[in-house]
Amino acid sequence: MMFSTHNHYHVEVRRRLFYDETPLKVCGDYDIYINTFLKYSENLKQESEREFIKEFKDTCSEYGGNVTYVGKVARPIIDSVQIPDVSKDDPKPTLHFVVLSAWDSKNDFLKLRMEYISTSKIWVKEISQGLRRSGIKNLLIPQVVAFLGYVSGKIDIIEPANEPKGEEAVEVHYHGETKGEVYKKVNQIAKAIGDDGPSDEPLLMWNWLQESKIKKERDADNAYGLKMMKMLGQNGGGIIHMFDTVQLSDDNNDGVFDRVVAVHYPHRKFMSTLLRSQWMFDTTKGKSPGDTLACLTVPFSMAK
Repeated sequence: MMFSTHNHYHVEVRRRLFYDETPLKVCGDYDIYINTFLKYSENLKQESEREFIKEFKDTCSEYGGNVTYVGKVARPIIDSVQIPDVSKDDPKPTLHFVVLSAWDSKNDFLKLRMEYISTSKIWVKEISQGLRRSGIKNLLIPQVVAFLGYVSGKIDIIEPANEPKGEEAVEVHYHGETKGEVYKKVNQIAKAIGDDGPSDEPLLMWNWLQESKIKKERDADNAYGLKMMKMLGQNGGGIIHMFDTVQLSDDNNDGVFDRVVAVHYPHRKFMSTLLRSQWMFDTTKGKSPGDTLACLTVPFSMAK
């Protein structure tokens, strides 16, 4: 089981589906990783995206970095109060790419940011988190997720949620929003995810997480996370990367977050079905996260 789980997450999913080249060694080769969200100018053509990313990767190499993952943003899913100009409700893309890169020093990345990104005619927005990666933790997490799925009772994500009516619709459900509001928003997101690309296209959600300062809310959020891992473990999904954050600079323009987690969902059809399900609606009840920025990505290949 351990070998098949390792092969599924780290070979079939991470490397072959998402072209992720992050080293698997228990002791990492790099001092720091950087998770970067990028937006290119609206005046540029989408057909040139591979050229934009090639330039970004080549320039990172010149400054001593190594890009290990590039994902195309399918859509922002959760908005952060710390990053107000990235919005899931904006009809225009507020982000285009999510990049993971490895560096010997954060100062090398900061030099890249100052000398290349800030002066580039391509990139009009960049926000980044410095990261520390535990090799042992990232090797074991997929095993834990698969085990949780195996020992848990069968979870039904097929049955769609019933639309709240009357007094039920105005009950608080999630993070201050009513059941009626959550039901409507979630179904809109589910439809967009299902409609915006091939139904079998794999998805990777990048989450920048800041824990709530209230213990009751942290406990509720942890309980939600455990339920999600059990469900994903039964369906071939789960955590692909988990990092602790490292502050890049003193100005906090990137926001202050505690962890960065990348979660794999098998494909668009799966996630669209999951979001509409009664199980998901019930599971999110009472969830009270701190501040989160979450972006859903799809594989981005440099090959035409």
